[in-house]
Amino acid sequence: MKKYQRNQTYVVSGETFNEIADAVNWTHENQARLNGPDAFNKSFQNGEIRIKYLDSGTLPTFSAVALTGLAITPRDSKFIYNTPTLNANKVTTSNEKNAFAICAEPANSGKLTKAVLTGIIPAKVTIKDATHEFAKPTPGGAGTLESCETGTARIIWKAGSSGEQWCILQLGAGGAGGSEYNGYFKIVNASTTGNGGTVTNRIKIVDGATYDSTAGTSGKSVCKVNNAVFQIDPFSADVSGTKTYVLKYTAGTAASGSTPATAATVEIVALDSMPSDTKKNAYYQIGRAIVSNGQMKIQQDHTAGIAQIYWYLLCSEDEE
Repeated sequence: MKKYQRNQTYVVSGETFNEIADAVNWTHENQARLNGPDAFNKSFQNGEIRIKYLDSGTLPTFSAVALTGLAITPRDSKFIYNTPTLNANKVTTSNEKNAFAICAEPANSGKLTKAVLTGIIPAKVTIKDATHEFAKPTPGGAGTLESCETGTARIIWKAGSSGEQWCILQLGAGGAGGSEYNGYFKIVNASTTGNGGTVTNRIKIVDGATYDSTAGTSGKSVCKVNNAVFQIDPFSADVSGTKTYVLKYTAGTAASGSTPATAATVEIVALDSMPSDTKKNAYYQIGRAIVSNGQMKIQQDHTAGIAQIYWYLLCSEDEE
């Protein structure tokens, strides 16, 4: 459509004038709907979404929230496919696996709030390990975050290497599959920091599915040796140098004279390296704790299902 030319006279009918007025009014209404104070949807900017915070109280800016479903669906009359509007709740143990966003403004109960799902945003993160490169919401932490080994929020800058620090996060970055391993024989960083800032490196090996990080408790992990089932208690140890953590199977013995029979056992042991199997023992590597310059990095080797050890009675004249 050609635009108005200066110094030219135009004559329009009433019908045409009404069409122009309708177009102008529609434009103003559309802008008000998208940008007004009570807008349900706005255009994407830096991975922004709208959330409707459902819990009581107020969360401060840069808090993490769990996304729990669409607040406005395509069936709703107010639905506009520009920016999705989702329900959000505080992160708890029951929803910690949900996708999460970080509030770009305070979140008030029952109100619509701007949040960031993908992109760059600052947030406070409790650094649990100086080698951690990702962050995740802390269950029950009222919007707080903590560092972790893998996840979808990459730490691209942090103000310090321990305690609560301001960080710049890249949301939606992904890493190592985007989720932490939570099965049998999960190696957990249980390091502590003293009042003077001294870090004591410590690990736990737990059943990730039942592990309670607050209480520090866990159920037993399960492995098999030649298809026989063994249940293994949680394991913990301080780490002063690089160690390899393995399941060690010790074969049972038959009764001999006054010596009673012993049952086969499986235990978690810390070794300097992975040994070869013998007539009495077989080994399965769970992972490693690698220490360099006082900092510890965890390598999780067992990452799926039930650990299976195949033990064969090795034939060797010089072994007893």
